[in-house]
Amino acid sequence: QVNADAVNRSGVRLLVASLYAHPLFRVDLRQAVRDQIDAAERFVTAHPDWILARDPRQARDALAAGKRVLVLSLEGAAGILEEPADFEEFLDRRGIRIVTPLH
Repeated sequence: QVNADAVNRSGVRLLVASLYAHPLFRVDLRQAVRDQIDAAERFVTAHPDWILARDPRQARDALAAGKRVLVLSLEGAAGILEEPADFEEFLDRRGIRIVTPLH
């Protein structure tokens, strides 16, 4: 696991954060992913040189401006992206940009 200090020292300019909720350890998979997105949002708020990119143009513009980019990915979408409301919440509103159906 990587903490904020290690990421900031790394020099990485584009980081894809993979979100995952293990079905054996979490009863509410959606809430587990919400909690992880909340943590990513707190990270970029606390580190203004980072942005949470929601589209490629935003990422390119941020990189060109010298900022660092965080992109959210979801592993194991089964049990999380099941209904249209889930897609709206997690993809449209919360900013997940890469979806992998299985972990």
